[in-house]
Amino acid sequence: MDSGRGRAISHTNSQQHKHRRIFGLFFVIVFAAGNVNLYGQATFSVFRPKTLSWHSNQAGAKRAFSHLPEASSTDVLVPADYDGDGITDYGIWKPESGIWSIKLSSDDQLFTVEWGTIAGAIPDVPVPADYDGDGLADIAVWRPVTGTWYVLNSSKKHDQTKATIFPLGKSGDIPVQADYDGDKRADFAVFRAEGNKWLIAESRTNASRTEKFGNAGTDVLVPADYTGDGRADLAVYRRDAWFVLESETGETEPFYMGFADAVPVPADYDDDGRTDFAVFRSGIWYIYESSQPRFRTIRFGDENDVPLNSIGAKK
Repeated sequence: MDSGRGRAISHTNSQQHKHRRIFGLFFVIVFAAGNVNLYGQATFSVFRPKTLSWHSNQAGAKRAFSHLPEASSTDVLVPADYDGDGITDYGIWKPESGIWSIKLSSDDQLFTVEWGTIAGAIPDVPVPADYDGDGLADIAVWRPVTGTWYVLNSSKKHDQTKATIFPLGKSGDIPVQADYDGDKRADFAVFRAEGNKWLIAESRTNASRTEKFGNAGTDVLVPADYTGDGRADLAVYRRDAWFVLESETGETEPFYMGFADAVPVPADYDDDGRTDFAVFRSGIWYIYESSQPRFRTIRFGDENDVPLNSIGAKK
C-alpha cells in the first residue's frame, strides 16, 4: 500500500529461530511512560545485544522474551502495552520488511503485522503509542521522507483501510509523541533542531502548538509527565542535569542527577503518577523517587545492556 504499507498477519504461536550476532540496534522513542507492570509501576528490563537475550524483574517477562523472533542489526525494539492489560509487551520491528513481532502478555501469543517500510534509503521510524485513547498502544510509524504519520488504530482492529494519516514534520525532525494535552491520547509531535522547536498537534483541540526548549545536539529528549497532572512535560537530559518545562506553570528549573556517560531512563518507579528522574550506567539504576522523595540504586543488568526504559529517550 502507498500509505503505511502493510498487511495484517494474525496471532501465531511463537517459533524457534536461529540466532545471529547483533553489532548494533537502532533505538527510537517508543513509550514515554516507561516499561511497566500490572500495577502501573515501572519495572527493570534490559536487552542484551551480546546474547540476543531479554531480561526483566517483571513476572513472566523472561518467558515472553524467550519466544521473540531472532533480532538483527537493523531491528528496532518496540515495547509498549499493545493488549491493554497494564503490562508492557515486548517486540521488534524489522525495517527491511515492515514486520512487527509482538509478544502479548495477556494470552502469550505472538502478534505480527506488516506496517511501515524503507522509503528510498531512509526507513520509517516506529512510533507506537495510544493515539485513539482506548488504552492500547497503536501500531504506528513516522515517515521522515514526507513527514507523515501512519497509525493502525487498535480501536479499529488494525484495519489498514481505516488508518490515520497525519502530516507533521520533515526530514531531520525527531518524533516526540506523547499526551501533551491530557486527553489520554498521544499527540503527534516532532522536535526540530533548527530553532530547538517542539511542534505539537494537540488532539484535544486539534490546535497546533510550538515551543522552544532544549539544545539540539547536546540534549537527550525525555518528554513525560513529571508533575503528575496527566500531561506530558517537555523535558531534556543534559550530561548530568534534567530540565523540565512544567506544563502547569511553564517554569523550568534544573535538577542535577546523573553522569556524563549514563543513559536516562525516566519512568514512574514508585507508582505515584509522576515520572521519576533516573539513569542507567554499567548495570546500575540510579533513581530519584518523587513520592518520598529519596534516592535509591538498583543493580540489574550488565554494562553493555540496553535498558528498555531508555527507548523513550532520544537525541
